[in-house]
Amino acid sequence: MSKRDVPFVVAGHTWTIPDVEVKEEQDGRQFISAKEMKRVNASIAAAILLADNPLSGEEFSFFMDLTGAQQKTIASLLHCTSQAISRWKKVGFPPLQSDVLREYLFAVLFDAALLAQKQGEVRRGLTPAERVKSGVNTIAALGIVAHARAA
Repeated sequence: MSKRDVPFVVAGHTWTIPDVEVKEEQDGRQFISAKEMKRVNASIAAAILLADNPLSGEEFSFFMDLTGAQQKTIASLLHCTSQAISRWKKVGFPPLQSDVLREYLFAVLFDAALLAQKQGEVRRGLTPAERVKSGVNTIAALGIVAHARAA
């Protein structure tokens, strides 16, 4: 087993994840464990959620795959139609819907409320984007998510 920085192409970007555990089988083939891939996906998800720009359709598709959420559920959350979600998947999400969606995805992926409680963090009165950033910072402080950087 060795640790090294590994590039992953996800959501239209190449993300370099530091210290990925790469294992080797007896025949020389290399692989990354399912547990390590969860960490990789969490790192990429956190980096996307921290971005200030609206979610792109590719980022949204990444989160749909990661969470298993259905388009109908997201439409209900955003108080819109499935047709609007389909359109936004092609052109990107408007800023307000991106903020609401980021907060939902963060809660689903990282259980931000529980982590914030453990840290004694009060997050009332913050915008959805501020709550996401606050929660991601809490996770980073706990060492749960490594920092991904887009190349």
